Amino acid sequence: MDTVAPKRRRWPAALLGLAVLVALWGVVGGLILPAIAKRLIAQKAGEALGRTVTVERVSVNPYTLDATVEGLRILEADRATPFVAFERLDVEGSAATFYKFAPVIDRLTLTGLKAHLVRDGDNHYNITDILQRLDAQAKARAAEAAKRPKGEKDDPPRFSVSNIRLANAAVEFDDRPVNRRHEMTDIHVSVPFISNLPRHLKEYVAPSFAAKVNGAPVLVTGETMPFEDSLATHFTLDVNALDVRKYLAYVPMPIPARNR
Repeated sequence: MDTVAPKRRRWPAALLGLAVLVALWGVVGGLILPAIAKRLIAQKAGEALGRTVTVERVSVNPYTLDATVEGLRILEADRATPFVAFERLDVEGSAATFYKFAPVIDRLTLTGLKAHLVRDGDNHYNITDILQRLDAQAKARAAEAAKRPKGEKDDPPRFSVSNIRLANAAVEFDDRPVNRRHEMTDIHVSVPFISNLPRHLKEYVAPSFAAKVNGAPVLVTGETMPFEDSLATHFTLDVNALDVRKYLAYVPMPIPARNR
């Protein structure tokens, strides 16, 4: 009795089934998921911030785990004036996500971030309502955590993000009470990685920050362990071309520094 032929016939069926699954994954991830993600990003961010949030486009490549968010805008309380916006956010996912059971991102680049800050009173800014809302949410979460039995706590979700870059960002600050404007342009931030995976907790992260504050260059470099208990950190701040005294009034708390 010939049993080879039926076994051979199973291979085309298995390959066809695999091809259908791959195609279905492409349709769901490439066509359906971006539409859902676009709606959820705007909805969840809007609920958290108490502002109107819009997104122009979301694209996902389900085979490479790459994603792009374009044209996100957070509006002022008037629901018309842009408060924060960026051109695009590119995320390159890693296959390690599947076997580490945690989000692993190989590269994250945010391009063209623009923010417009306004001080419209002695202690009031156009971001004050957002900060108050986030503070209330944090206090509510802390209150819920306090109700849990002692010794019971939630472990923070594990993640790893490498090659983080903020490119060509700018912040405009309109200080209306004193009729003065400040600009921070050419902002570039680079962070090699941020991870709370156990094997990364003892590793130093060496971020860098460069910008022009009203035309004067500012550079910050350093090392830190953001998720280690010691929070070991040291930074070098180069502001030789910047008259820091002009900006001390904006610091909300006394700092251990004096003019020389």
